[in-house]
Amino acid sequence: MKKALLVILAILLVGAGGYFYGKSNTTVTKNYTPSVEEKEEDTFIQTEVTISAETIQEGMNDIGQLVTQEYTYTEVSSISRDKVTTVFGKEVKIPGATSTCIYSYDGVIKAGVDFSEISVSKNDEEKAILIEMPEAKIISNELIEDSFKLYDEKNSIFNPWSVEDYHISNAQIKDTALDRAQKNGILKKATDNACVLIQGFLQSGYELSDYQIIIQQKK
Repeated sequence: MKKALLVILAILLVGAGGYFYGKSNTTVTKNYTPSVEEKEEDTFIQTEVTISAETIQEGMNDIGQLVTQEYTYTEVSSISRDKVTTVFGKEVKIPGATSTCIYSYDGVIKAGVDFSEISVSKNDEEKAILIEMPEAKIISNELIEDSFKLYDEKNSIFNPWSVEDYHISNAQIKDTALDRAQKNGILKKATDNACVLIQGFLQSGYELSDYQIIIQQKK
């Protein structure tokens, strides 16, 4: 009787083991349903990001005043001053008291646009971005101190040079160079270069390939 029970028990155990073995190797295929969080994340990834006009303007305004054109020059200046005295109510030059000097300076004039004054508007229906830019202006006009060259000097002991003489002459050098730079179109070149920079800034910094960029002078 015990042997019969043991045989029955062994058969049951072998059957159960086969059943569990079959369960552990069975692949159950179900239709995958994403969670709410996964749906929201997928929607966020596929949503197109829209850049506002305010965002573009803020990016440009942060650039501030920018030099977009330089003009280098070399100016020769001459100073001549006579020592005079008054004789019988008339001014008379004192012989041998004339001081002369011929020298030159190199200088650099910088022109540019203040990007903090740029205004931006965006028309999504017409796919256009309007950039209103202020006029270009002269930012600086400086002489390079160590570029000074002296060509000729005659300094009378009766009529020596003063610091004021050089200041006046240097101011004239800068005025002459500035006038020439403006005639050569430094401000127009500064404006044109600023337009190129704006185009590059928008194309590289934002996804605006479908938009027409219009740049005009600010009124």
